[in-house]
Amino acid sequence: MVNWLIVVALLVGLNLVQADVTAGEQLYKTAGGYGCAVCHGQLGEGAGQAGGYIRGASLQALNDSLLTNPPMQPLSGVLSDADRATLAEFLKDLVQRPLLSAKYQDGQWQGEMEPWERGDTIDLVLYNTTFDTVELQLPKVSNNAIVIAPLATFTWRGQITDLQQDFPGFTW
Repeated sequence: MVNWLIVVALLVGLNLVQADVTAGEQLYKTAGGYGCAVCHGQLGEGAGQAGGYIRGASLQALNDSLLTNPPMQPLSGVLSDADRATLAEFLKDLVQRPLLSAKYQDGQWQGEMEPWERGDTIDLVLYNTTFDTVELQLPKVSNNAIVIAPLATFTWRGQITDLQQDFPGFTW
């Protein structure tokens, strides 16, 4: 009987963490009416914006930034303690997957990547830094052409096995 209680408690705990991650992602997109992604990128990768890389940031780091970082101070009064903890869960979850990011500029894709292993589930972020729409074929990512509007971002989560095969024409 005790073993079943432990299993049930673990499953309930996992569901609560997943709920926090999902709620944290929603807060990340909407906090303060504009969301964290404006400065920190779609997946906390920085996106070349003012906010920089925050994947894995702790609750303490978030609270410190809300107090001391002028662009973030307006959010200090908007985010409750529970909201902050939920955001921190989302940021912590992001580092569970390696990040691959690439920018399209000067007619080519230039990428950066965190260490990954064959078969890892990764987070992919593609930025179109141009004023033209970019269309690309990445069968590993989508059966259809991927169309990225000017100055827009495309994100994907999935497994990869080979950079050259999965992302032809990219420089990593």
